[in-house]
Amino acid sequence: MRAEHAVIIGAGPAGLAAAAALGSRGLASPVLERGAGPAESWRTRPEKLRLNSRRRSSQFRGLRYPRGTGTFPGRDEVIEYFTRYASLKRIDIRTGTTVQRVDAHPGGWLLQTSAGPLEARHVVVATGLFATPVMPPWPDLESFRGTAMHSAGYRNAAPFAGRDVVVAGAGTTAMEIAAELVAGGARSVALAVRTPPNLVPRIFGALPGVKLMLRLPTALGDAQMRVLRRRLIGNLEAHGLPEPSEGPFALLKRTGAGPATVDPEPLAAIRDGSIRVVGAVAGFGRDSDQVLLADGSWIHADVLIAATGFRPGLESMLGHLDVLDEAGIPDPDRTEANGLHFIGFDRVPGQLVFCPAAARVIARKITADRPRS
Repeated sequence: MRAEHAVIIGAGPAGLAAAAALGSRGLASPVLERGAGPAESWRTRPEKLRLNSRRRSSQFRGLRYPRGTGTFPGRDEVIEYFTRYASLKRIDIRTGTTVQRVDAHPGGWLLQTSAGPLEARHVVVATGLFATPVMPPWPDLESFRGTAMHSAGYRNAAPFAGRDVVVAGAGTTAMEIAAELVAGGARSVALAVRTPPNLVPRIFGALPGVKLMLRLPTALGDAQMRVLRRRLIGNLEAHGLPEPSEGPFALLKRTGAGPATVDPEPLAAIRDGSIRVVGAVAGFGRDSDQVLLADGSWIHADVLIAATGFRPGLESMLGHLDVLDEAGIPDPDRTEANGLHFIGFDRVPGQLVFCPAAARVIARKITADRPRS
């Protein structure tokens, strides 16, 4: 069994950044990817998905997006970009390889993978925050006669034309899907909201100084965001979306949940009633197509799409190492284990912007520990 000095798990932007940073220091490191290629999580997302951060701040040194790419690159443009980057940097991506478990091993770590065991002095985990869909434990979901699915399975609006659809959630994905359904001819679209979201116009991501705002004191950042929301979005309370009492920076610090980035289309559809905001999903009628809402009312649904988020899903791989917090995210206070590194798990909006710098820090640590010949 061959031992590697460093192995990277995950070929998303964070994993590619780590591989490139190590390669620039003369250390070619294999990247284990369970999917078919780079940016696998983007391959399984809605066709119209776009970056929330602008093109220029979402590209790596040495490779630009092609001329003509929009300010916020779309799904296929992102996939193509990171595929080109992996080729440019000659990154060794071993696709179709799932890492099932990582254990401490003399001199480093032992990885149990679908391609067989692998030893490594250093392991860089870069599988990201959004690896595993989360479906809430709603009562009687199994007896719902309509179609219930997670947003991870949504690609476009075509299959839902002429149908009554409830989208559960109030984040970016929920807003985008709801607006696509309206434009795609759904008979009715309801947005089931548990907590009114902090809304941020997508164009905000193209403004200068966004990275600096993340470093502001929480209260000051929230005050500035309230002003921006009122000027750029306006008051949506009459349409079921009042301004939250807790600002986006306070919420991010407390829970790790970022604001909902929105385009003009969902906002216009909410204002004209094409998207009807209703209470949170509380359950389902047994053997019926009725959805129970938190206020006790019922709503008919041919389809329910749960835009209810994702988890890192690291428990089976790393749960026994006591390096994860209650949300399953690597805990900085517990990740001092020798040779185990994490990248891409910071709970900040548009974290792709921060990956190259984080990758360089990790690469310095790993190469400093390289045996000298």
